[in-house]
Amino acid sequence: MQKNEPFSRKKEIISTVTELIRNGFTNPGLCPDLLADSVDISGPYLRRLFKAETGMPLHDYINEWRLHKSIEYLQLSQLTVAEIAEESGFFNATYFSTLF
Repeated sequence: MQKNEPFSRKKEIISTVTELIRNGFTNPGLCPDLLADSVDISGPYLRRLFKAETGMPLHDYINEWRLHKSIEYLQLSQLTVAEIAEESGFFNATYFSTLF
């Protein structure tokens, strides 16, 4: 399912993966390999496919989505930075602050 994979299948994989990220970003264990398992392909293949289709590395997309959601939390809640980091799926507030 790699070199001659139909265009629509690639789009379906990307769509499914982005939906999984949007629904599961709060899981600190969410990573490319877990996502690849969810769509029944290898981690390296998913990383290559995602970058080819979106122009962005998959890990960066996960972090960008988490940061996007954390901005919403900052604007709409009274949570501390540490709580927002946790709610956004980051392992710790220091890493969150570094990315932010």
